[in-house]
Amino acid sequence: MQFLVLVMGFVLCSLALISDNKTGKIKNSYTFSFMIIGILFAFLTGGLKDSLLGILVPFVLLFVFWKIGGLGAGDIKLLMALGSLLGVELIINYMVIIFFIGFLHGIILFVVNKGKVKELMKSFRDILYTRYVVKTKDKTFKLGYSIFIGYIISVVVFNILGLPLFFVI
Repeated sequence: MQFLVLVMGFVLCSLALISDNKTGKIKNSYTFSFMIIGILFAFLTGGLKDSLLGILVPFVLLFVFWKIGGLGAGDIKLLMALGSLLGVELIINYMVIIFFIGFLHGIILFVVNKGKVKELMKSFRDILYTRYVVKTKDKTFKLGYSIFIGYIISVVVFNILGLPLFFVI
């Protein structure tokens, strides 16, 4: 069953990445469909409370970042949908890796685009929240890439290699 959940998460992240890359938005039809699937699956397997908390925690933790413009609503809904599939404990741990990957990705993009230190300091808030706008090429950093890569790394670290979680609830 865990394998099926991980595959569903991979499919969701793949669809979100394609959508984010093509349109700059993650489709609600993907996030809400997988959220419902996660809830139904959890209901059938006796993990409904964990699934609902997996939806609630990303929303509560990230709402402020959306409000100040640091994250897109689609990114948060994607993490909520993953939370419905994975449960609260895994989504918290996956988010740590996802945002670390996003932070590194933002720094790499900045360096590759020959950003200046002054611009880096001005945009530190945006880099920290993984929505850095590369001013030299007017491209927006898309968190969908970081979520996809972070999801794969998290699956390998926590589910395949079996390394301990950062946060245990």
